[in-house]
Amino acid sequence: MSNEIHISGRAIIIGIVVLVSLLLIQRSKTPTDKEGFPVVQYQEGNPVMNEAIEHARNTLNEFIEDLGENEPSRELFGVKMKVEGAFGNAYVWLIDVSHDDGIFEGTLVNTPRNTRTISAGEILRVPSEKVVDWSYVENGKLVGGYTMRVMYDSMPRSEQDALEEKLGFSFN
Repeated sequence: MSNEIHISGRAIIIGIVVLVSLLLIQRSKTPTDKEGFPVVQYQEGNPVMNEAIEHARNTLNEFIEDLGENEPSRELFGVKMKVEGAFGNAYVWLIDVSHDDGIFEGTLVNTPRNTRTISAGEILRVPSEKVVDWSYVENGKLVGGYTMRVMYDSMPRSEQDALEEKLGFSFN
C-alpha cells in the first residue's frame, strides 16, 4: 500500500514539475489578442510607459499636422486610447483616423479583453485629450508609436521580428 502511495506521490510531483515547466514556457511568449496582436500588460504607474504616453501627448499636434498633409509615403495613421471596462483598463488602437475639431475618428483594430461593449472593426470617436499615443508608417518605418516601442523593446528578438513581419513595417 505504501508503495502505491509513494508512486502516486511521485507521479503527482512529476506532474506538477511538468505543469510548472509548461507554464514557464508559455509565459515566456508574449500573449496575443483575438486578432493575433501582442498583449503586453503594464501597471498604470509604470514610469517608462508613462513617459512614452507623456511624449506622445506632447507631440500630438505634430501628428495632427502630418495627418493633414496627405503625403503619399505616409500610411496607417492611428491613435491609441484608453478603454475602461468591468475587468480593468485596456489600451486600443484606432486606424484610418481622421481629425476634426478636436475629435479623432477611426476603426478599432483589436477587441479589448476587459470589455464586451466594443469590438474590432467598429468606428469610434475619441477626443484629442484622451489620446495616449499616435503613430503612422512612413516609407516602411514606424513614426511615433511611443508606447508600442516600449512594448517592442521588452520582447525577445524573435518576437520582434515576427511582429514586424505581421505588421509589415519596422520599428527602427
